[in-house]
Amino acid sequence: MSPQKPVIVYILLILSLLFSPTVSADTSINITKTKARIRTDYELVKVSDSEDMGMLGIHYDFFPIKQYQQIYFGVGSLGAVHGDRGGFFTGGLSAGWLQNFHKKHYVDIGAHIAGGGGAEAFPGSGMLFRSHLGYEYQVNDSAIRIGVANTRFIDTTNPNSNDIHPYIGLTLSADFINSFLSTESVFENNGFKLSRYDIAPAVMTYSPKDNISLRSGKPHNETGVLLGMQWNKFSSKNNFYSSVGFYGAGSGGIDGYATVLAGVGWRHKLTRRIYLDAKGLVGLGGGGDVDTGGGLYYQPMIGGGIILSRDWSVDLLAGQTLADDGGFEANTLMFALNWTPNVLNPNSANTSFGLSKFESVKWRAFVDHKTYLPDSGIYDKSGAEYASSINLLGFGVEKPITDWMAISGRGYGAWSGGVGAYAEGLFGVQLHTGDMLSQYNTQIEVRYDIGVAGGGGMEVGDGVINQLIIGAKYAISDTLSLHAELGRMQAIDGTFAADTMIIGVDWEFGLPVKR
Repeated sequence: MSPQKPVIVYILLILSLLFSPTVSADTSINITKTKARIRTDYELVKVSDSEDMGMLGIHYDFFPIKQYQQIYFGVGSLGAVHGDRGGFFTGGLSAGWLQNFHKKHYVDIGAHIAGGGGAEAFPGSGMLFRSHLGYEYQVNDSAIRIGVANTRFIDTTNPNSNDIHPYIGLTLSADFINSFLSTESVFENNGFKLSRYDIAPAVMTYSPKDNISLRSGKPHNETGVLLGMQWNKFSSKNNFYSSVGFYGAGSGGIDGYATVLAGVGWRHKLTRRIYLDAKGLVGLGGGGDVDTGGGLYYQPMIGGGIILSRDWSVDLLAGQTLADDGGFEANTLMFALNWTPNVLNPNSANTSFGLSKFESVKWRAFVDHKTYLPDSGIYDKSGAEYASSINLLGFGVEKPITDWMAISGRGYGAWSGGVGAYAEGLFGVQLHTGDMLSQYNTQIEVRYDIGVAGGGGMEVGDGVINQLIIGAKYAISDTLSLHAELGRMQAIDGTFAADTMIIGVDWEFGLPVKR
């Protein structure tokens, strides 16, 4: 498959994911608002006796238990931003206890388990366990954090596998809004605000400038194509927006390269359908032999877009990507297809509305554990045989389209099997039995995934992989399900191939939007 074909398939899959007409016989949409937060921490982790790695953690914490609002669960990522380990990334799950002890003062005790690695910092299986004990001082909807963290890298050849160090950080409140349909209004109507978002698949290209070299010393002269997602939240008072994006390499000889971007943007209408767009982003990036130094870089961009309909637009922006202390500089282009819902944000924790102007768009979030059983007779990039099994931890979202079809996006990081820097991002189309087996609380499904992967010495060519999966899902409540799957994974132009086993948990929720 050529590099262009995964890009085309990717856009078509996400188009289907975002377009979701809702038809319902219910008469009310009931909305709940649950406490959540975005948590960031910065810390120095000892790589060797003479080297520290500056690591930034970004987490989304969710407080779902009404009787115990101190307990939180979440997902998060850690990445290098200082030193010379650009490309070190992990992703995993978090849990903790946030206890108020006096007015605006809190104690935070938590843990994070993840898979990942990279930049030769902690070679091995990729499993990381981080625990923390800290203090928070709350100021309105944010908080300042300080504390002590312990990072343990399991099964690594680095002797500095266990390190205790201080951290500093910030949190921002970010209420999670959920909705469900009913034949009656469960709550009072206490009013609402509308929040405008962009949810967009994006394709980004890096064209390195002259005389740029890879970490290995080879010339970096091939244009890289990255596939990813971006999320923008617009201010209700002006044209400014906040932006977050996640991308992975799909061609260009930099398999394993990944980046996380965040920043602010400005969008201004020139005509009824054409607008200017500019943004400034700061990123964590590296891997794939790309020399981003400590991993921190900047990406200013400017361009424009076309409004296709009330909910759809396309962007094309150009700019620069500049590593803060590495040798990477590139001309950058980005194309994005934006779905722009107006999401209801209720004034109180529980609110009900009629369905004449609003709808509940269904989504599912899930956590997966994936095991690869590699074929015999294949070898990694160093010529060594793979371990008998490779285990990965992952999470993602799934969007039902019809009663028998869904689209999904998911990411994984390795935690055992000696390929600790390996990670992948996949987008898939799923066909399932719908309500045919509902009396048994069961659903049979078949899914095809395609995406980008790399790192850890895995021989996946330019980084494009695909897999075919068959499985079953069992509902344990109206919103929770368990699933088990079997399948086959193959790199498009690499030698890696493996049988696949997946087990996981699904959680269904609704996004309340204006029609």
